[in-house]
Amino acid sequence: MTQEKTEAVVLRSVDFSNTSRIVTFITPNRGKVACIARGVRRKGNRQDPLLDTMNRLEILYYWKDGRNVQQLGDIALLDSYPKLKRDLERGAYAAFPLEVALKAIHENEPAELPYGALVQGLELLGQQSEEPRLAVCRLVMQMLGACGFAPEMDCCVRCGAVVPPAPGFSMEGGVVCRDCRYDRRLSRDAYTVLRLWCMEDADPEVTPALLALHDPRPALSAELFAVISRYAAYQLDTSFRSVRVIYDMFP
Repeated sequence: MTQEKTEAVVLRSVDFSNTSRIVTFITPNRGKVACIARGVRRKGNRQDPLLDTMNRLEILYYWKDGRNVQQLGDIALLDSYPKLKRDLERGAYAAFPLEVALKAIHENEPAELPYGALVQGLELLGQQSEEPRLAVCRLVMQMLGACGFAPEMDCCVRCGAVVPPAPGFSMEGGVVCRDCRYDRRLSRDAYTVLRLWCMEDADPEVTPALLALHDPRPALSAELFAVISRYAAYQLDTSFRSVRVIYDMFP
C-alpha cells in the first residue's frame, strides 16, 4: 500500500453504510479513482461538505494494487466553483462534462489532458461573459478529443471525399459528404465552429478565430449542443441524465 497525494475533481458520491461514502474522483495521474471516505457521514464531520460534486480538491489516499476502492485520507479544498453552484442554468450545464468524465475516463490510466480541460472549462463556465450552452459544448469537445473520441472534421468519415461547407454528420465518427449516409445535416456555421474546436489543441493560432466565432445566437448554440450531446452519447454508449435535465429545464 502506498500513500499518494493529487489534485482531483469530485464526479460522484454514493452513501455506503450508515457513516461512510464512496466518492469517485477524476485525477491527472490515475484517471478515475474511487475512494471510501470512512465516517464522513457522521454529524459534524468536516470532510463531508468538501466532498460535494464538482469540488476541486487536493486529496491524500492509500493506493493498493488490485483494490477497486481505495482508502481516502486527508482532503483540502482548492475550488468549489461557487458561481456555478449559485447559478441554476450554469450548474445544470456543468453536470454534463462531469458525466462525460465519469464515462470516458478509465481507472488507473493517466488523464492529464481531460483533467486539465475539465478544470479550465469549469472555470470558464462560471464566468458570466461565457454563454453557458456554448461554453459547455466547447468543453465537452475538448474532453472527447483528449480521450480519443474526436470526430473527423476534414473529410468524409465514410469514403474520404471532400465535404461541402454544410456537410452531413454521422454519430459514428464525424462529417459526411453528399453521397454518403449521415444522421443530420450541419449548418455552415456549426461546421466551422466544430472544426475549429477540433483544431484548437493542435494549433494555438486557431484561438483568435474561435473567439470571433463564439456567437451567442440561440439557434447556433442549440444546434451545437444537440450534435455534441448526441455524438457523446453514441461514442460512449450511454444516455446522459444531465442532458435530459437540461432539455427539461431549458428547452
